[in-house]
Amino acid sequence: MKSDFLDAAATCDELLGDALSKGHEGLAGEIGDYKSEIEEMADGDNQAEMEASLKEVNARIEAFREAIAELDNVNAILQKMDDLLKTTDYAGKTALQAAYDKVKAYQDNAAGAENLYALILEAVAECEDAIKAYTLTQEASIDKPADYTLFIQHPWFIETKAEPALIDDEWVYPLRYDEDGVDRYVAGSASSPDLTSTGWYIAGASGGDQRLNFQAGRSCWNAWNSGFTTTLAIAQDIEGLPNGYYTVAADLVTQSGYANESQRVFAQSIAEKKTSTKALESEGYDEGEWETIAMSADDKVLVVDGKLTIGAEGTGDGNASAGWFLATNFHLHYLGEAPAEATKAAFDAKVAAAQEMAEKIKFKGDKKAINDSIAKYSATTDYIEGLKGLTATIAETQKSLDKYEEYIPEDGTIEGKTLPTVQFTLKKNGGEGYG
Repeated sequence: MKSDFLDAAATCDELLGDALSKGHEGLAGEIGDYKSEIEEMADGDNQAEMEASLKEVNARIEAFREAIAELDNVNAILQKMDDLLKTTDYAGKTALQAAYDKVKAYQDNAAGAENLYALILEAVAECEDAIKAYTLTQEASIDKPADYTLFIQHPWFIETKAEPALIDDEWVYPLRYDEDGVDRYVAGSASSPDLTSTGWYIAGASGGDQRLNFQAGRSCWNAWNSGFTTTLAIAQDIEGLPNGYYTVAADLVTQSGYANESQRVFAQSIAEKKTSTKALESEGYDEGEWETIAMSADDKVLVVDGKLTIGAEGTGDGNASAGWFLATNFHLHYLGEAPAEATKAAFDAKVAAAQEMAEKIKFKGDKKAINDSIAKYSATTDYIEGLKGLTATIAETQKSLDKYEEYIPEDGTIEGKTLPTVQFTLKKNGGEGYG
């Protein structure tokens, strides 16, 4: 039994060194103090008490391990807070400074806080809340948008602790090289350490090569296919936003000959979807020269329920891999509140769009169901609920149009179709509904 305690004390020595190596003398001191307690326990003579104490020791050592594993994240978010304090001056700066000072003090623990390991495990969430609160104190306008990028999960497709910093006009990854100077990030590999797509999802067609990547000097999303005419898209749903206007920006790149004016960023709410007026033009893949694609103020999207989907997309034109892209370094900007009448205007536009689409439906059963739905939602004065309902209605309308196209394509081709009588009847009726 005594040897178990001595082994635990030796483990504390190792953990103490780990904490010191990450600049946290406070946690190292706490571990050292606990080591001394363990050594005293080793001299006990009550078997039952020693067994109970050993369980507590093992649990505490595991907690120390978890805290040490979190130190890189704590250091990274402290650096982010420090950068904000040095480069910005929003109304809530005093509160951010206080939150920073509190967590920064954990490093040396001069204040003598108890159970420091537990405080460290809560530190990142505490700092994230402080940063978000500070960000929301910005005064935003169309002329001076507020940077709300913190609402995006992993905008660089890499863990927060490993996000790059701009140094001398070059993005430098803090964890790229190991102790021996070996590059940890393998070009073209989705399995390079620290990469993550948590929060993101494929929003367009499947197939091809859509995955994480470290390419052209950046951690990024790889959206590639060959000979395709579909749309490749990567997207993320964001909630908890203040209502108002938003734009999106990101860095994109593709190979020479593959920019086809379709690779753009987008934002979509229940009110509307907009893509950036600007499309990817440069083809700097081989040179590692990325292009920032940003929505302009004219491209802004209205958020009325705190929810927004952002992303990047590209549509193939059947010419080899034209339309493919890499994307990273997403940014979200808030342009301020919208006027009171904006929601009603968005609602009216959505009603008109739904009615226009409904006119194109050929299946009578679908047309009736869609028109009934439009009539229901267009009569409401709860414009947000109406927008939600009409958005769902438009999605169902598109399914009906796609179904018709599957059976009766625009080019009139019927080879291999299993329902020629449907096509014949539709043609016979002059394109009117079948059902």
